[in-house]
Amino acid sequence: MEALRDVQWDTQRQQFLSGFPIHEADIFNVGDPRLKALHDAKVKTAADITTEENLARIQGIGPSIGKTLVDWRKTLQSGFEFDPTEPLLPAQVDGVKADIGTQARDLELQLRLGIADLERTLARIQKVRSRGTSTLNAEFDQYQKARNEVALLS
Repeated sequence: MEALRDVQWDTQRQQFLSGFPIHEADIFNVGDPRLKALHDAKVKTAADITTEENLARIQGIGPSIGKTLVDWRKTLQSGFEFDPTEPLLPAQVDGVKADIGTQARDLELQLRLGIADLERTLARIQKVRSRGTSTLNAEFDQYQKARNEVALLS
C-alpha cells in the first residue's frame, strides 16, 4: 500500500495532464499535419507526451518539435498540485490486495511442499536407522556367541 501511495502522485499528475488535449493548445509549429501524426501515434494529451526521443520517432515530429512538446508539458506540469488527502483508486487498492493474496497463496504452497519434503526426509532417516539397528543387533548377537565360545574353550 505504501508503494501505491508513491504511485498516487504519478496517477494524479497523469490525470491532471490528461485534461490538456494537444489539439486545443497553441504550440509553436504544431499544426494540423503534426496534430494528425501525433493523434495517429496515440499522443493526444499532455499526459501522452513522454520523452523527446519517443516523440522524434513519430513521422513528421523531429527533435525540435519533440523538445517543444516536452517543454509544453513541463510548463503545464508546473501547475500540478498533489493532494495527499485524495483517496486511492479502488481498482488500484484491489490490485494490491490481489497481489498480496497471490503472494500469500504462493508462500502457503511453498510451506506445504517444504513440510512434505521434510516428512519424506524423516521417513528415509527412520528407515536407514531401523536397518542399521537390526544389522547392529545381528552383529552384536554374533559377537556374544563368539565370546561365549571363547569362554567355553578357556
